[in-house]
Amino acid sequence: MTPRHFLDIWRSETEKLFSRASAKVGLVFSALLAVLGPLFMWVAVGAQISMNQSDLSGGIDQSGAMGLMWTLWVRNNTWIVRAFVLVLVALSFAGEYQARTIREDLVRPVPRWTVPVSKWLAVGVWSVASLFVTFVFGGLLSVIVFGFDGDWGQLFLGYGASVLADLGFAALALFIAVASRSVAGTIAGVFAYIIIDWVLGISLRIVSAISGVFPMELGSVLEKAIELRPFLPSAAFSVWEGFYESMDWEWKSFASLAVITLVCMLLSERIFNRLDVP
Repeated sequence: MTPRHFLDIWRSETEKLFSRASAKVGLVFSALLAVLGPLFMWVAVGAQISMNQSDLSGGIDQSGAMGLMWTLWVRNNTWIVRAFVLVLVALSFAGEYQARTIREDLVRPVPRWTVPVSKWLAVGVWSVASLFVTFVFGGLLSVIVFGFDGDWGQLFLGYGASVLADLGFAALALFIAVASRSVAGTIAGVFAYIIIDWVLGISLRIVSAISGVFPMELGSVLEKAIELRPFLPSAAFSVWEGFYESMDWEWKSFASLAVITLVCMLLSERIFNRLDVP
């Protein structure tokens, strides 16, 4: 198979995905979420909220770039866009498997790995489109209200890291979709991961809070356990948070994201390669 053949398959999967109503609705929601960032920032600046006799609004960087940073925060923390990524992955693979239309992808004389990879990359294109819509709509409002000032370089890094995070999450969802071959199973499996990951994160926070009361030997073991927090999937899918001035880019989370993405894609390919397609 030549690279051109693969690009044709990728383009076909992308066109199919963007034709889905859920993909179109997801882009509309991306536009709606985009205006919330600068809107919340404008309200916070005008609210004149004070704490300890100091005006909190005075500490907000009132710039266009910061308005778009608030937009990115809203987009990634509400999990609305991530939910659309999950639905698109579930429909692209599990939905087509249940409808027995995925066999059409195997009619062409191409390796089987092209099917899950092309579907995954099609979701990646949708993620880029979603971020572009977010950037355009949120950027227009931010620039109109706050001007062109701000750290745009750090902002672009945040948007780029968001693409990587979406691709990693899509790879996890695809692995569950290939393993379960069910739309409901895919959604349930991802929610089960979210609960497990949330419990692990809460547990490590509790351990971090009480580690000082244990003996030195046990305390050192707990400290090593706490150091695992950046490797959790939740941290890996939140690598974009490094664009905050108060936070650093966490290389451990990027490494974890790369491992999760690679392992999930390899498992998806291996399972699908042995799968009987009706």
